[in-house]
Amino acid sequence: MTIDITVIPSATISIEMAQYGLRGLQGEQGTDASGFSVTAAEAIGGHRAVTAAGRYAAITGSVEEATVIGISTGAAASGHALAVQSAGMLEFSGWTWVTGARIYLSASGTLTAVPPVTGWLVATGIALSATTMLVKIEQPINL
Repeated sequence: MTIDITVIPSATISIEMAQYGLRGLQGEQGTDASGFSVTAAEAIGGHRAVTAAGRYAAITGSVEEATVIGISTGAAASGHALAVQSAGMLEFSGWTWVTGARIYLSASGTLTAVPPVTGWLVATGIALSATTMLVKIEQPINL
């Protein structure tokens, strides 16, 4: 479909609009690329921030120790596979977030709604409800 529009000074602009066709067939469901596993380098509890080295992330120490790759979705013993989620919604009945609050890395991989005042500031997500967070990990900022 083409629409002609007249503007001042006398010029005509033609705008071509797309038309929607019929919807195609539903495709197969893909895999969730935000979930993966790492080998735990120490015993790791569930719902904690972890590093690429398979350790608890920390707000003190090096930037590597503060770089969060995801949140553990379960526990794992040292040397075993640890399930990690790096993005998307994550629910845990043990959380008591205030909806809308930003969630940060705290000590030993724990998560908190209180930003640290020293060490590394690492935002890990946003509370969608008391028990659900949107995992959205940001780069560490040295305070």
